[in-house]
Amino acid sequence: MIVNWHMHLPAADRWAAAHPELAGTPPVDALLRTMDACGIDWTCISTGWPLFGQEEPAAFTRILHEHADRLIGFGFLFPGLPDYLRETNARELPPHYRNTIRDGWRKHIGAIPDGPDRVDRYAEDGYRGIKIQVPGTYLDDDKLLPIYERAAAHRMPVLFHTTLYQPPKGMQAWNYEAPPLLERIARKVPHGTFVGAHMGGLYYTWHYELAQALMIARENLYFDTCGRGIPEGMTWQPEALEKVLWGDEFGILEDRMRRELARIEHDLDAHDVPSDLRRAIMGETAARLLGLVSL
Repeated sequence: MIVNWHMHLPAADRWAAAHPELAGTPPVDALLRTMDACGIDWTCISTGWPLFGQEEPAAFTRILHEHADRLIGFGFLFPGLPDYLRETNARELPPHYRNTIRDGWRKHIGAIPDGPDRVDRYAEDGYRGIKIQVPGTYLDDDKLLPIYERAAAHRMPVLFHTTLYQPPKGMQAWNYEAPPLLERIARKVPHGTFVGAHMGGLYYTWHYELAQALMIARENLYFDTCGRGIPEGMTWQPEALEKVLWGDEFGILEDRMRRELARIEHDLDAHDVPSDLRRAIMGETAARLLGLVSL
């Protein structure tokens, strides 16, 4: 079984503009064709709207319902984005944030703020996980714990955007998403399931050594490979590898996805990962966390 843990789906209009050669082919159809061609059984997709030019909520939920046998929805929460937008000059924001202001944040949240009640709404709509980004405070802040508690009550894994770097001016909010903060969350909500994206960072070996230590320390803490694979330059322990989840966020087209599959295969070979752990990384662990199979 192969499960792509970390994918996003662009809005149909942006997709059409970027791929005129695929006129008339919605991005979800292209994704499903790629999944079939590459042998991918399930793909987990995070909503992402109104950031990142992705599909708006109603259309995204409809797509998930139409393809519930192949696609799994993760509902985005941006707890700190309203305050962040008020406090940050729009000119300091990167382009994918400017469209948030243009589209209007209130259109996204409506009468339900990005808190526990929105987790309930996502669960009612058939989503199986939650994605947290732009938290507005440190990820392990006590005021965010009710969100994680509610997700745990629904047995919904929580995927965090995590990284470690010095942010540019106007992007101080990213300091709140450092991977070590996940340890306290996993300890405070032991019945929840928590996953750090991008193997905890994008740059240095010590980022990945830290991710490995966190996975070994906390039974309910995992990391995905999105954007990084399984980095070389360190020794990976089996008890950490069994908690690594493979994912690629941009492999909608077959050529990109085949490159990513070749990349992870290279990483697995480089670390001489045994067959049972390969199966876990490529999908069996994700399937267990999502209740797709009983392992």
